Amino acid sequence: MKDASIGIVMSKKAQDQILWVKRKDLPIWVLPGGGIEPGESPEEAVRREIREECGLEVTILRKAAHYTPINCWTRHTHIFICVTDQAPVLQSDEAAEMGFFKAPPQPYFPLHQDWIDEAFQNGHALIERPMDDFSYKRVATFLLRHPIIFLRYLFLRLFGCF
Repeated sequence: MKDASIGIVMSKKAQDQILWVKRKDLPIWVLPGGGIEPGESPEEAVRREIREECGLEVTILRKAAHYTPINCWTRHTHIFICVTDQAPVLQSDEAAEMGFFKAPPQPYFPLHQDWIDEAFQNGHALIERPMDDFSYKRVATFLLRHPIIFLRYLFLRLFGCF
C-alpha cells in the first residue's frame, strides 16, 4: 500500500461545508485523496488526487496532520486543509457521488470525521501521531453495523471485482 494524502476541502463560498466523495467500490462517503506516487510530495499528491477524483483545483491552506501506521491496514497519511472556489465534477470511475456538506453524509467512515474534528480543534499546530484510532475492532464494528457494505467488501476482496 502507498502512503496517502487526504484533503479536507472547503468551499470558498461556504467554509462550513466540506467535500465528501462516495466511493463506487464500497458505497461509503470519504474525504478525497489517495496514494502518493514515487517521487511525488504529499502536497503534489493531494492536489493531483483531488483534481483526478473531483475535477477541482485546490489551494492548500496548511498541512493539518501526519499519521504514522500501526498495523497492516494503515500507512503514512498526510491530511491537508484545502479550499476551492469550484464545484466538484463527477469524472472518476472511483466515485459514485460527491458534494459539499455541513455534516457528513451517511454512511461515512467515522475516522474521516475524526480527522476533520482533530484538524480544526488543534488550531494551526501540526498533528503528528500514530494512527491508533484505526483499529481492527473499529473497522469490524463499522462493517457489522452496515451489513450490505460488509458483504460487498467481502465480495470485492474474494473476487476482485466491482
